[in-house]
Amino acid sequence: MARRRRCQTIQNQYEYRGEPQSQPTPQTRSHMQFDYAPPSPSPAYIDPHAAETSDSESYSSVDHEEGDEVIMEDEIGERTCVKAKLADLWSLPPGHRVVVVCNARGQPVRNEGRLLAQFLGSVARDGRICTLSHNDWRYVKKEAEEKILTAVKAKFLYTVRCEKWILKSTGKKWKDYKCDLKGTYFDERASLKELHSKAPEDVVNDQWISLVNFWKSDAGKARSLRNKRNRAMLKTTHTAGTKSFARVAEEMRQKHPEKKEPQRAEVYLSTHMHKDGTYLDERLASDLQKKMAENLEASTLQGRVAWKGDAFSEIIGKDKQGYIRGIGLGPSPREIFKPSCSCSCEGTVVEESIRQIKEHVGRLEQQVQNQSQSTAELKCRVQCLESLSIQVPDHLCCKITLDIFRDPVITPSGVTYERAVLHEHLQKVGKFDPITREPLEPHQLVPNLAIKEAVRAFLDEHGWSSKIQ
Repeated sequence: MARRRRCQTIQNQYEYRGEPQSQPTPQTRSHMQFDYAPPSPSPAYIDPHAAETSDSESYSSVDHEEGDEVIMEDEIGERTCVKAKLADLWSLPPGHRVVVVCNARGQPVRNEGRLLAQFLGSVARDGRICTLSHNDWRYVKKEAEEKILTAVKAKFLYTVRCEKWILKSTGKKWKDYKCDLKGTYFDERASLKELHSKAPEDVVNDQWISLVNFWKSDAGKARSLRNKRNRAMLKTTHTAGTKSFARVAEEMRQKHPEKKEPQRAEVYLSTHMHKDGTYLDERLASDLQKKMAENLEASTLQGRVAWKGDAFSEIIGKDKQGYIRGIGLGPSPREIFKPSCSCSCEGTVVEESIRQIKEHVGRLEQQVQNQSQSTAELKCRVQCLESLSIQVPDHLCCKITLDIFRDPVITPSGVTYERAVLHEHLQKVGKFDPITREPLEPHQLVPNLAIKEAVRAFLDEHGWSSKIQ
């Protein structure tokens, strides 16, 4: 990761039916790893509602030279701003995680969201986590939810509220991956036997067979036809590129003088506009703007991103049951249409504060435990040394620490040292004898049994064997 600078600590502002598996899923390719290659876009099998509600974060920026600027937290809780890309996640130091900043609805709203979305793409492509043997994401989620969240927690730091978005985003990328596989390897004219033999190297063979069997089935063909028909109903596509609607809305909120969150009609206009300022559908945009002007007082009173009867629903059309458009992945209609999200915003801030406090307390407790153990050891040694009424002979003490030998070893030059102390010297200082400065390798060390026996006899003689272990 390139360029690192100190960054101010930031708080986040802001879950069916059972289906039998179509094929058993033994993992016949135990050597499989994550596939990090970005998939090619495959728009032919997308629900028209999904085109407006889905998160738009994609893989297109995976190969950026430096990556996006994100917030990184280390093992002691210190946060810095760094340039990071997907490849950097696989070599993060232990305890380092990317901090994901979310809005009140649990949606990532900064650069970390794109990095998280790319990571979820690699998770969705791993058959060990997200099997392709199921035909419905809900059943995959039921089996893989814990594995998905465990994988994400190892690389990212986020609030519990974000887990819903994580699972939905993984589900979308799992579907996109299947679509990509079908577009690349599936031939409707080929026989099942031929298709079974064309399993991609990054797909478990049994999962590929199950996937092909579904595509060739009547149910699979019917679903494909239905999705193509739905796609044809889509009149316009957004111009936000790889940026999600949630990120667009957050940028608009930051630009507003009062930091007011835009309603979804405003986000729609912003994400359906050409670079020259013209709209994809000028007539629709004009109607939407007029309706927003008519409902200006209502929008001010509502103070929310969407509500029943808002300008978006009246001009674009009512939302499909269970879905809400123009918001992005994550929220459900019930969450959006409830009276106010102010309590939810406050709850998110409190939740994040509690998490940070718990982690800080945990680190302090670990430090106290380590210090207590070290203090107890030092106290024991001091008591033992204070009880010595006779001075320990020099030849029974290590030349470096001046402590009595416990595991003496002799070097080729004839000098005896404590093994642990000498090993530390060879690792941290250099591979040479501390006194004679002659070259020294660990395999050249030989136990000095004579000195060890002399130490034991000395301790027995003075009754200190039980005190010094």
